[in-house]
Amino acid sequence: MPEPNETFSMPKELERRPPRPVRRREGTLGCGIVFGRLFILPHVIVGLFLLLVMFPATIAAVFFGEVHDGRVVKTWTTTGKKGSVTYRMKYSYDAGGQERTGDRTVSKTEYQQLSGWSEGQWSGPLKVHTTSVMGHYFDQVVLPDESPWEPVGLSLVMALLWNGIVFIFVYLLWIAPWREKRLYRWGTPVPGRIFGKHTTRGKTTSYYLDYEFVQPGFGLRKKKQGVTSERYYAAREGEMVTVLCYPNRKGPTVVYEYGDFECG
Repeated sequence: MPEPNETFSMPKELERRPPRPVRRREGTLGCGIVFGRLFILPHVIVGLFLLLVMFPATIAAVFFGEVHDGRVVKTWTTTGKKGSVTYRMKYSYDAGGQERTGDRTVSKTEYQQLSGWSEGQWSGPLKVHTTSVMGHYFDQVVLPDESPWEPVGLSLVMALLWNGIVFIFVYLLWIAPWREKRLYRWGTPVPGRIFGKHTTRGKTTSYYLDYEFVQPGFGLRKKKQGVTSERYYAAREGEMVTVLCYPNRKGPTVVYEYGDFECG
């Protein structure tokens, strides 16, 4: 590491043996984080419902459930912003002593056949597979030209896609701060130096500090850390800082003085 332009001084609170008491720095838990956590919470619940309820219920309905004769109620199309056409059908069936309804997407060919139901153009029966969970019916229509694995696969893909997107936000809003807080509690402090600063521009401007340090077991390492604009302008190139790291792992690491937490 190049020669520093100032003397390094370890913060006294980091001289304490782990685990250290940790608290958030004042002003780091902004409205954006609070709103983001509240906003993503119902999406997490929906994702868990898709994965833990809808997916197993689809398997139970298609392969182990009851089969009912269904009726086509109506068919219609919707057009997307880029002109794509989605074909849909609404169906009804009798189960549990009452009439129940549902809807699903279909292919263009299926749409054309289903639209001619009343004219006798539909070549196969409309079978509705159902399973009941605590009095609630989960149903799946398997058309004659479809494999029973198609609705099962679609249910799994939807659950994985939804949860994959939601996980990105869960990581940013919950897991990453938890990992950083844990690093403040258990990490090893070593001297480091800010050797540069840079920004990236998109819809908003992101601010980064470039720092280097000698990590036990790995030698000289260079990393970057996202910071607020206030911390970005307060930091100086050549400034000596404290880097928290784990001696036996490459990540995570954090510049103590410019992180979101502090030790008591």
